[in-house]
Amino acid sequence: MSLPTSSSSNDNLIYLFSSAPPDRPDYKRGVLNALCYPAGHLLKLNYRRDYFQPSLFDGRERLRGRRAVFVFIDYRALTATNDHDFIPIRFLRLLDVSPKEEAENYLETTRVYIRVELGEFIFSTPTSSTEIGSIPDRPRPYNGNPGEKRNYFYVVEGANKFSQPNRLSQQDTLDHMIQRVAKSDSLSSCVFLSTGNVQPFKNGKPVCGLVEYGEEQKAYRLQTNNIYRLDLRVFDPKRASGSRYEIAVRSSSDFIAVSQPFSIALGGPIDHSALLVCKRTTESTLATLEVEVKGVRTSAGGEDRTLPGNALGDVIAAEPVYLLDIRPAKWVLPAFVILVFVGVLSTSTSPEFFKEFEFLCYPQSLALVCKTLGAGALAAAAYLAFRKLPSGGGNS
Repeated sequence: MSLPTSSSSNDNLIYLFSSAPPDRPDYKRGVLNALCYPAGHLLKLNYRRDYFQPSLFDGRERLRGRRAVFVFIDYRALTATNDHDFIPIRFLRLLDVSPKEEAENYLETTRVYIRVELGEFIFSTPTSSTEIGSIPDRPRPYNGNPGEKRNYFYVVEGANKFSQPNRLSQQDTLDHMIQRVAKSDSLSSCVFLSTGNVQPFKNGKPVCGLVEYGEEQKAYRLQTNNIYRLDLRVFDPKRASGSRYEIAVRSSSDFIAVSQPFSIALGGPIDHSALLVCKRTTESTLATLEVEVKGVRTSAGGEDRTLPGNALGDVIAAEPVYLLDIRPAKWVLPAFVILVFVGVLSTSTSPEFFKEFEFLCYPQSLALVCKTLGAGALAAAAYLAFRKLPSGGGNS
């Protein structure tokens, strides 16, 4: 399905430029994360105060809700054009622009945090870099003179250069963009990871929606006793022979069982789905789901050794983290309480209780039936919550 790249509005956009220098691993991770998450997820970026156009920093409260574009700066083109190559990544919606702590005065080095909601990816045309390069105050190559004051910024306001709709699918747009980004010197050693939305495992069911969780987070709302899947797409453009990689998906909660890690082939994209099994319980919990790329090296003896993603010397991939709000179905807790109440009440009955009612016959038999029904209600309550019988039956 094709998605529109932008509306027909000619309003100015806020351009957020970011490079990936080797001495700034956080910057590289930010670019990789911007390429990774699906639309709707939240991302936090940070820039020095003097990287903002002064008018934007002074009017930062008015930036909330503005449309923005995340642009990757490739230094590779400097040798040919003596200028940066600008690769637009995706649209954003600004949610908050503020320093960590408000004050009367700020240093030029004060970090300003920008919380954004990720939008659709942008198809980069041959003229995209030139059009972005025409924006006043956009980043320019360093002239090598430390005494000269910098006259450009990394957070600027400029004309909308993306008025034409994108008629390609988001997956094709992302694949095309990764092919371009992977040619940059700063990202040429990376493995590009793309994650989808959490969705029910059964076909035909709608994708789980992201819901507001507090003021600064979004979470997927999942139900206990259900199976979900997370689609992953990995692209390794290096075709390196000295190492391979393994994708690990892990949860912070014991309420979720995650399928085992898998290895990725070298070269070209590969698709995989990780299964998330939410166990049966009456409790609600908040969990995180993290996807990590690990390097695997084969020793001289032929044994594989798994290393953390950055153990190969550098940041090599995104590290997406999903927030999961896991709750039982609305009917589970009331049914559990009723079954426990009936079970406890029934098992506590005795023949003397029924003897109080003169019109009832066989009080001992009635007491036995009630105790049997009560035990069954308690067993059903335990099974409903945990699939575990009171005798200690195993978990499902």
